[in-house]
Amino acid sequence: MLAGGAAAGQLIALAASPVITRLYSPEEFATLALFATVVSCIAPIVCLRYESAISVPEDDRDAGKLLIASLASTVAIALLTLAMVAIGGKWFAVVCKAPQSAPYFWFLPISLLGIGLYQTLTYWSIRNREFGLNGRTRVVQGAGQAICQIALGLARAGAAGLVLGEVIGRVAGAGNLAQSVWRRHRAAVSGHSLEEIKATAKEYSSFPRISVPATILHTTTTNFTLLLAPIYGATQYGLYFFGIRFLWAPVSMVAQAMAQVYLGEASRWAREDPALMLRSFDQIVKRLALLGILPFGVLAFFGGPLTAFVFKAIWFEAGILVQIQAVSWWAMFVVGPVINTLNILGRQKWQLWADASGVALMALGFWLSWRFGWSARVAVGLYSGAIFAMYAWLYFACRHAIVRHISTQASNDL
Repeated sequence: MLAGGAAAGQLIALAASPVITRLYSPEEFATLALFATVVSCIAPIVCLRYESAISVPEDDRDAGKLLIASLASTVAIALLTLAMVAIGGKWFAVVCKAPQSAPYFWFLPISLLGIGLYQTLTYWSIRNREFGLNGRTRVVQGAGQAICQIALGLARAGAAGLVLGEVIGRVAGAGNLAQSVWRRHRAAVSGHSLEEIKATAKEYSSFPRISVPATILHTTTTNFTLLLAPIYGATQYGLYFFGIRFLWAPVSMVAQAMAQVYLGEASRWAREDPALMLRSFDQIVKRLALLGILPFGVLAFFGGPLTAFVFKAIWFEAGILVQIQAVSWWAMFVVGPVINTLNILGRQKWQLWADASGVALMALGFWLSWRFGWSARVAVGLYSGAIFAMYAWLYFACRHAIVRHISTQASNDL
């Protein structure tokens, strides 16, 4: 239900994309690209990873304390972001060769507050297996974003229409989740003292202490192509971002929904039946690999012409960049949903090393491209190769972690 809701929401956005690409120019997409990339860099850590710990405690009261810690972290990060925009927003826009984007960065704290609230409530609803409600909110998100961007595009709002649609799409549906949590689980999330919340946050401090650095590195790997803006210009980055937004994002949202469900179920399997965890892990990876062959195969062979035909001829170059990335997207689609295995089994350091290695490879690729004057296509190709290698390593790390967990538990039973 959760994956289906995510798919439906993204299908709405995808269906609206041929209209949106005819209402906005590549230069206006460059502004959206910078804004959305900054959001996507901060969003995974806006709750300091306490949201991903909500599924772990057996007691609902402990989970409720983590929910409050997650929301408090969101407010702190949003205020810190506001200060960063005030200090360096204009400078960042100039470095990315898009000074016209600077005013839109003031929307970042608002967007992050909504994202933090939605993420926290999403993980709570998954803990309580309320998949239907969560799936419906994802439909609301897709529809809200599409309607807002089309309406403001028709009103010729320019880049503001794209940015406002992005903000609304990120936060829509949080209200319904909040009402559900308060109505059904008020006893679990209320009545906690500050000392109790601090104690529980300290108990699960490995999530912010280890998972946040790992998440920052992992997020860096997915947003490293922001370097295309200062090296090749903001418009070139806007073309790259186009493929991410309209072709990868719908698939990644489904994968993210599956990852959240896997986190909730695998946490229970790790405690009760590690052997089932291994069988499920293998089954999920195999099915995702087979499921992704056709769509990513089509993109790999026909991305450029297909993009120009569906959207508009001016987006042909965006389709070529999609072709270059298709294989790495397939790897992300297959392995991404099960990466939480390392969090569940306390192997966050393994992901940290994988992401650090990936960032090093990406940095080398972009440095070589800049140093020798290679094209943006070559830079994206080197980045794609680094992504594929990193996710291949993560697959073997996750599976090995489960095997070791099974062996450790068997030894303890003896």
